[in-house]
Amino acid sequence: MEKVVDALLYSFIVYVIFVLIFGVPETISRSHVAALFTIPFVLAALVSLFLTNDFAGRLVRWCRLTHRTTRPSIWHDVFHKYSGYVLVELGDSRLVFGWVEFYSDFPNPPTLFLKDACWIDHATGKRNQIAGAGLLVSGEFKSIGFYTAKDTALSAKPEADLKQVASVS
Repeated sequence: MEKVVDALLYSFIVYVIFVLIFGVPETISRSHVAALFTIPFVLAALVSLFLTNDFAGRLVRWCRLTHRTTRPSIWHDVFHKYSGYVLVELGDSRLVFGWVEFYSDFPNPPTLFLKDACWIDHATGKRNQIAGAGLLVSGEFKSIGFYTAKDTALSAKPEADLKQVASVS
């Protein structure tokens, strides 16, 4: 039922925009049909742009009406702001390092696809590169450390690296 209501509201907005541009036409011309075809795509692109980049949320935070974003979870906030290399400590204490290419829509269950991925040996800090396109990691994550492209050289003690970077549990 929610999708039906959304579709009706969206259609209403499209027709309001059409009437604001053309008024109420007595006859329908090709330009009217083209506009009715184009308006939904432009509107969808604008809504997507606003939601993805949190423009509305920034405005209400600037007005000090809230501290929250419009994204569905902190998982989205963190990966939208801090993309790049991550050091993931899995639930079984294994460490994997790689470039975040994709992440799941919701943090339950958390899922990451890491390119340029490698397993990190706890004792030596040595990287064991994973062959192939990347690694799909899912399940329990103890922590996720975020790195910039400049600081991807891990120390010999991965535990120290985990403490040095911002972590999300």
